Amino acid sequence: ALADMWELPVNERITVDVLKDTILKHATTLPGIFILDEIDTLDRRSLVLVKQLLNESTLVVGLFMTPETYEGLKRMSLRKDKQGSQLKQIFRRFEALITASAIDPKEVAAFTPEVWGSASKEQLTLIAKEANLMGGVDAVQRIARNITDLGGVQNGAIPEETFTSAVSLYRMAVPTGRAA
Repeated sequence: ALADMWELPVNERITVDVLKDTILKHATTLPGIFILDEIDTLDRRSLVLVKQLLNESTLVVGLFMTPETYEGLKRMSLRKDKQGSQLKQIFRRFEALITASAIDPKEVAAFTPEVWGSASKEQLTLIAKEANLMGGVDAVQRIARNITDLGGVQNGAIPEETFTSAVSLYRMAVPTGRAA
């Protein structure tokens, strides 16, 4: 994907090591910020590449993940295998850990005012709780789209059945990841 994004010449017979070297060589010429989202989906070889990008390029590398993923990866870094070793080395290279602040019920309406401007105080509190559980701003916006798709605001309010269904639809798509 990086080779495609940076329009690097590759062919079907290129080896993984040659591809990695091509990507690293190109990355050393780039200024800027490189953002990796959902780092928990990366395999060991990809983690090695991330470490090498941190070592060999001038790119600022941002690793975006949920707090649950961060905690899980920190636990994995304690393992004695190669993946644990790679994670430990990546964590040692962190310059800063920036944690997004929790969404306050008063802030919810700012994200999709055409929907949340009609929500009750209880609904805003529940949406903030859901967003902070998993999903953040994306949860607030997607649940608002679900409300719109399910009939939207009626008579200046969000019907409770519509609200409950919209949250349930979101949680089916984006579970919290916590065991029941």
